[in-house]
Formats: sequence, structure tokens, C-alpha cells
Amino acid sequence: MNSTIQNLHAAEILSDLDLHFGELIAGFGEHPDEHIQLAAALASSWRRRGHVCLDLADLQETMLLGPDGLPVADITLPEREDWVNGLRAADVVRDDQAAETCKAPLVLDSRGRLYLFRYWRFQKWLIEGIAQRVDAPVEGIDEARLSEGLDRLFPARPGIDWQRAAAVMSVLKRFSVISGGPGTGKTYTAARILVLLLEQDPKIRIAFAAPTGKAKSRLQESIKAAKADIDCDAAVKERIRDDQTFTVHRLLGGRPGMSQYRYNAENPLPYDVVILDETSMVDIALMARLIRALPPDGRLILLGDRDQLASVEAGTVLGDICDAGNEHPFSSAFAAKVGELAGMQVPAGEEHGPVMRDSIVVLRESRRFHQDSQINRLALAVNAGDAERAITIVKGGSTDELIWDEIPRIGARHDTLAPYVKEGYAAYLAAQTVEDALKAFTRFRILCAHRVGPYGSEALNEMVRDILAASGRVLRHGEWYHKRPVIVTENDYNLQLFNGDIGMTWEEAGQTRVYFPGEPGRPRPVRTTGMPTHETAYALTIHKSQGSEFERVLVMLSNRESRVMTRELVYTGITRAQSHVHIWATEPVFRQAVATSIQRASGLRDALWGGGV
Repeated sequence: MNSTIQNLHAAEILSDLDLHFGELIAGFGEHPDEHIQLAAALASSWRRRGHVCLDLADLQETMLLGPDGLPVADITLPEREDWVNGLRAADVVRDDQAAETCKAPLVLDSRGRLYLFRYWRFQKWLIEGIAQRVDAPVEGIDEARLSEGLDRLFPARPGIDWQRAAAVMSVLKRFSVISGGPGTGKTYTAARILVLLLEQDPKIRIAFAAPTGKAKSRLQESIKAAKADIDCDAAVKERIRDDQTFTVHRLLGGRPGMSQYRYNAENPLPYDVVILDETSMVDIALMARLIRALPPDGRLILLGDRDQLASVEAGTVLGDICDAGNEHPFSSAFAAKVGELAGMQVPAGEEHGPVMRDSIVVLRESRRFHQDSQINRLALAVNAGDAERAITIVKGGSTDELIWDEIPRIGARHDTLAPYVKEGYAAYLAAQTVEDALKAFTRFRILCAHRVGPYGSEALNEMVRDILAASGRVLRHGEWYHKRPVIVTENDYNLQLFNGDIGMTWEEAGQTRVYFPGEPGRPRPVRTTGMPTHETAYALTIHKSQGSEFERVLVMLSNRESRVMTRELVYTGITRAQSHVHIWATEPVFRQAVATSIQRASGLRDALWGGGV
């Protein structure tokens, strides 16, 4: 093992698993090659960090940062051309033209991106699935009926109605994306799109999906609310069933302990339309399996916020599909068609260009935040990467809608946090029924950038419990104390509990159960001995908060810069709030986070926007 590999392992850039993988791959050759060992180990490490591949063309010594955020000393990477040429000649590497027919553990594409074979194939499946649908014509559309439905379902208003434009696009396309920030009406629009599709074909089969149990529950609630005021025949409305809502794993027929899914290319899903919510949380492996499991003529409609945090697993799928950070008007021909059917003029770009642009609409008007609200202004500044404007907004708040405080010293955390904890959790602690406690618990949440460390969710959950116990509001001893909130961290299909579900521990008549939201007036009880893996939920990581919203949030960043501090993290944290955001940070850390965007290596964006699709 050469010194570079040793130093990367000592700096925790390479794990033991990465190290062993590199040794295994290098050992397949007649003469073990340290350059191949290093490339394979780094490809494994990059996958763990959320990348789909290792981009050798861009890799620099300065990108190899240790846990302290500083470059690791004594690192010497091979010359790029020699490294790439050596990999191309290796028995354990295939190029992307031969990889499917002559499998090898590593795939090197023409741009110098090195993939683990499995993730190269996931990306290939996704690119092919989108390409097959993005420009495939939909035959037999009754345009007069569509225009009438648009007028009925989307009341006329001044300016461009992007919800109406999204509806036209989704009826005309087999693949479409509706992106937008919180409160922009993505689910509202999707429900009306289904009405339009059902009015075109009453027999169409529909399924809704979301990446987590929590997101699935919120999607069901949103669909119920959207159905309530839809102007359509009762028979059409009846076909929009919230009980056809699944987690993606359940939709695909996932089973505990099994890596294979029931539905796949050979056994397609029994649905004509799949609407996927919270798409930003879906990794490339799951998205590839979903699009591969669609029937050949099946439609996929993606809903999500392209600016939100990506999945903790590999890929920035929604961001890559939308080419986040860039705006792409419809082609002139498609803009004319949308204008003709929707009765309004929409911006048009050049006639020639990537066909992807005709399958994406970004909703811009938020119903949750007023355009001039401080939270909305801050979210826009953060998304733009404008750290100076974001600091001015967050520090210049004139109301309690947006408050900034310097993060307290480690020794001062308890005393500084105590009044916020007592006030924020007072309503749920005063609740007399478990149903009221579950409702009241959504009013306030502490959101953390990290899981571990002095400002991480693990430490703060312990601290919150100590604060509440010292004031006599909860017990100090025992795991299952009365009114302990918990969040499920792995799916349990037998109990119908899913990653992200939040429950409330409740002791009554000598029995302690954990209750989860169910039918109105009927929370679902689960025995504490049968609970799947879980954590206390006073404080959540911002990643775990995705798909949720709270009245008030306290966003706890950190006292030092780190790799996870990005504008997507800050944006996601502040937009979990409905009315109040309190940020604890240092100005240098906040500035660094806003100025840093998530960069994950993959070939998806190039394939979709660089001329491939």
C-alpha cells in the first residue's frame, strides 16, 4: 500500500471497506497496480459521499479533505492521462460502450468518469427511461376537452399561470417535472392534472408515491385537501384515491431483507400514471428502478423542489434532471402549443435545443410565504448563493418572523437553549390527549446541520430532555418516558411504519405505547417492545426534516465550517417553517454555507442537457 493510500485511510477519506475494495480490484490483475487500487478505493469512497462516480478529470489533491476540512498532507495523485490510460487497459475496467455485454467491476466513460458497475447501470437505466418518454408523442388527446378542463380547474388570473402550463405539459408528455418551493401548489396542480387525464381516459390507472412514510402521509393529506374543491364529475373525483398512495419501496414491491423488487422491466407496474412527490429525496438507484418498472406507455410525473437537499444516498437526481441553477424556457414550438391550449402566452426559447426543456415547469408563486416575507426573501437569496444579501436579510429582521443569533459557546448551550425549549414545547407537553400532543408537537422543532458533535441532533436531544426534566415536564430516567417523541429511522412493512414517521410515547392505565397519526380521532398504538429502529425527535437533522413543515423552527448550524454546510442545507432548513425561523450560526459559517452548492459527480446532467436527450 503506497503512502497516498495510507494517508487517505488515516485521514478517514478511505474507510476500511474502501481500502479492502481497492485491494480486491487491484488483485484481480496478474500484477497488482497501485494506481488501479487507488482509483477503485476512491470510487468506493465517492459513492459513500453521495457521488454517482469519481470524476478523474476534475479530481485534485485539494478536493481530498479530512474531517477537519483541510487538505490531507503528503498526497500525490497519478498524472491524469497516465492514470486514465492505465485504467482503460485494465481487465477490471470497461468503457461505457462494452460494459453491459462484458461486465467488469468498474466502468470508465469517455469523459474520464469512473463508476462502480452497479451505479453506472443505474444511471444508464435512468437516462434510457427518460429518453424513451421525454419526446414520445401522446396520441389521441382531445384538445377541446383539455382546454375546457383547464378553464374549469384553473381559474383565470393575470399574468402567466405556471400551474396551468404545468398541467398542459403533463397531459401532452409521458415524462414531466413540476418543481417549486414550499407552498407553490405542486400537489394542488397534480390533482387537477389527474382530473384532466381521467377526462381524457376514464380507465387510466393511477398511483401516488413518496420516498418516506412521512412524505407519503403528507401526500395523502394534500390529495384529500386538493380533491375537496375540484370542479369535476363525481365519478372522476372518485378515481383519485388517496389509498393508492405508497412509499416508493412499497410501490415497487420491496420486501424486508430482499434486495430485489417485485416490479421491474420484466414485470411492470400495474399503473398508467405514477406521480412521485418529494423527488429531491430520491437517490439514483431508486429512481432508476422506478422508471424501469413503468409500463412502456406509462407516464411519470415528478414533483419536488430542485433547490432542496438531495438524497443522503448517491446522486442529485432532481437537480440534474432540472439542470438546477439554469433556466430553460420551452422551445418556441412547444410554447406555442401550451399557449394555444392554455389561452396565455408563455416565454419561449430557441427552436433547437435539449428536448428536456419541454418537460419541466418551475412554479414560482408561494402560497405559504408572501413574496415580501422575510423568510421568502432569505430563501431566494440563499438559492442565489448571495451570501451578502442573505446576511443583510437575516440580521436585519424587524419582526420575530426571522431572528439571528450567534451560536452559543459549547459550555453555554444548555442555559441559552432552555427558554426556547420550554416555550417551543409547552403546547405539546400541556396536551391532555395523545392526539392533541401529536398535533401540538408540529408547532416547533430544532433542526441541526449535523447528527453528531456538540451542535448535532444527538447531543441536543439529550440536552432538551435534561431541560424539560429539570423543569418537571418529563421524566429524567428510563427510555420510554411519558410524552417522549420519537422518529422512526427504518421501514417496518409489517407495522406499516416508515423512515421519517413521528410518534408520541403515551402512558395510560399502566400501559405505555407509542402512538402514530392515523384516522381522525384514532392514533395508531405500537408496543414499545415492537418498535423499529428509532430516535428521540426533539431535534432532527435537516436531512430528516425533509417532507415536513412546522410553525416555528430553530435552525442550529455549527461553530465551524464543514463539508455538509451548503446552500441547499440552509434553504431546506429555513423553508421547513411556516411562520418563524430562528437561526443560530456564526457569520463565517453561514457565509460559507450560502456560497457553497452541493457538487456531486455523475453523468446524468450531461446526458440529459449536453445533447444526449
